[in-house]
Amino acid sequence: MTYRLTRQAKSDIKTIYRYTVEYFGEGQAQEYLEGLGIQF
Repeated sequence: MTYRLTRQAKSDIKTIYRYTVEYFGEGQAQEYLEGLGIQF
């Protein structure tokens, strides 16, 4: 199955990434982003 993210969803993911880097570090943000990638 193929998914397409809306512009808003992409923006939200970037915002979540930046927040995670700020509060939990880049390593955690990368893990989170990779985990999302597995889901899509």
